[in-house]
Amino acid sequence: MGDRWCHLAFARHRLGGRPSPVYESATVGGPPQRAYLNGVLEVESAEDGVVGLEGDGPVRGTPIDVGVLVMGDNAAAVDATATRIMGLAPERIQYMRLTAG
Repeated sequence: MGDRWCHLAFARHRLGGRPSPVYESATVGGPPQRAYLNGVLEVESAEDGVVGLEGDGPVRGTPIDVGVLVMGDNAAAVDATATRIMGLAPERIQYMRLTAG
């Protein structure tokens, strides 16, 4: 996994856009793992789910074929749509509740 904060800073630098504050939140369910780093980066939004990770993610999970591309001009809506495609409820995910208003 390496330095999570360093990886996050590198991704923010490469993507550009306007970042939000970053905070940690506890994991829910699944195997034991470190707290998640959560943040939002305002950019033109596109998410691909061609290959997803299941299990010990976001780096060491088991790859699964998903074949999804979600695009839009509202990053929060794109995230919520991708979350629903994964079978999750956006309102149960802390950073999505925070960005919704």
